[in-house]
Amino acid sequence: MYLYNISIITEDSVHAEIMDWVKTGILSQNEYPAKFLELLNSPHEGQTHCIQLVVEKEQDIETFNAKYLVPFQEFISTSHHGKAFIFDSIMKYL
Repeated sequence: MYLYNISIITEDSVHAEIMDWVKTGILSQNEYPAKFLELLNSPHEGQTHCIQLVVEKEQDIETFNAKYLVPFQEFISTSHHGKAFIFDSIMKYL
């Protein structure tokens, strides 16, 4: 099993629009169990949120990325370039 974490850092000026996109474009349509978290005491300016998925196999992460994360990255790069950033990490349960 794997834990897939996607961190989203947004400037305050675009935060509401980005969060709406996450909620309607990813969380409400996603077929994988997901948790949505807010990072407290972030060292970054703006706001940081995380989407966490627990999946059985790495292929599930690739499927999620193709279906949800790639379109989200395209939205950010075309509509909010330089005002929102995404980074992800994959962890394996031991």
